[in-house]
Amino acid sequence: MEIPLPGDSGLADAMAALPARYREALLLRFYFGYSPREMAGFFQTSHAAVKKLIWRAKCALAEQMEKGEDDHGGV
Repeated sequence: MEIPLPGDSGLADAMAALPARYREALLLRFYFGYSPREMAGFFQTSHAAVKKLIWRAKCALAEQMEKGEDDHGGV
């Protein structure tokens, strides 16, 4: 699976605009399929902290996607 580069799609641009930790959390969870428990070991934090990180990253991504739609006239 190819991951589009920033500028190629709204999702890639939105992901690129996120802080690195949010990008890492989203990619580990949804692209690579790691569980929050597994990710807790990667981030050296608790399972609950990882779940909160994923939730915040999803909210930030949604905000970036909405912002991109506003910038492109709903596209």
